[in-house]
Amino acid sequence: MLRATLILSVALWSIPVAAETALTSRDAIDRLNDEVANILKQLADPTAGNAFATAPRIGNGVRTDGNNPLGQYFPVAGTDKVSFSECGSDESVIIDASLVLPTSETCKSLPGTGTPSFPNSASVRWVYDADKNGFFVTAGADADKTMAAGAQFVDCSTVPSSLLLAARKARDGVEGVVGPSDALSALNVASDKKTEASPTERATVQQCKTVDEFWTLQSAQTLERAEDRLIGVTREAPRTM
Repeated sequence: MLRATLILSVALWSIPVAAETALTSRDAIDRLNDEVANILKQLADPTAGNAFATAPRIGNGVRTDGNNPLGQYFPVAGTDKVSFSECGSDESVIIDASLVLPTSETCKSLPGTGTPSFPNSASVRWVYDADKNGFFVTAGADADKTMAAGAQFVDCSTVPSSLLLAARKARDGVEGVVGPSDALSALNVASDKKTEASPTERATVQQCKTVDEFWTLQSAQTLERAEDRLIGVTREAPRTM
């Protein structure tokens, strides 16, 4: 069985502060904080294979199969797949790009949808602190991008090198997927879009300094097991749906 694989698309994590659109409930805030904790737990697992994909184009779309759900999606570089997040869900799925019809409609148009809504509010912001040599990680930021007191700190030495390689690609506007060979093979990533990286290698100080801010999107199951994930990475905060 393939080892657990975490794939992240380049999107960049967020920090818990007053969001541009105020959270509507304590439950919503707790849900965002749980999202941060879950991502950090995934990254801390030394047995997991971590893969990361840049997500330069995030759009709204309707699936043409099943119950035709509305959601947010981004193309997985070098493949014929997209990562699709249904409105209101904190899980994403990898599906054929042909199954998604682009639309201008947003999650806010659905009756009973809270503000901000998943999947947008599930994005996570990472901000590098040179004095502490690590990242403050949160699930929201205000207009001034100031950090909240509740932000979780992650030491540079514990961050997967492959995540920062993907974040660097995102910052430079280069599309691609970074991860272990089995994850790249499972996604059938084109040779010119894939970068093999050991899932156990951790970042250097220099790597952390070169990507001082980025965002990650909520993860999607990509292989046979629930632990095998794909996570998007971007250089800018995803726009609110």
